[in-house]
Amino acid sequence: MGFAGSQISGTIPTEIGAIAPPHLLRFSESLTRLTFGGTSISGTIPDLTVCGELQELGLQHTLVSGTLPSLPSGVLEVDLSAASLEGLLSDLQCPTLRYLRLGDNYLAGTIPDLQGAPQLRREWAAVEAMETSNAGKRAER
Repeated sequence: MGFAGSQISGTIPTEIGAIAPPHLLRFSESLTRLTFGGTSISGTIPDLTVCGELQELGLQHTLVSGTLPSLPSGVLEVDLSAASLEGLLSDLQCPTLRYLRLGDNYLAGTIPDLQGAPQLRREWAAVEAMETSNAGKRAER
């Protein structure tokens, strides 16, 4: 499901990640792509672990807030940059990631072990730099 760059606004339905009626659960389980980048989507990101086939999550440059979402273990691409997410980097557990962007958020903590995703190690240098620059932004809030 892709809405990137559209005029869509509102919140992400919590039912996407919730235990839902069978017809919605089948939809959630088969969802492979959820992109709202560059839209006015707001609110928190629901737990997406029930979306077992999800491979791509794009919520960059949106108005989402809250903590890092729980993701299915097979997700490949995540872009949550330029949102208002807070929390600990160590809460992110996705061993299959090939692409990850988390810049311009309010994240802190220990960087998770990325042994299973060696192509991402270089991204964490940028996350560490972002963490330092956003510490001042968070203090201003």
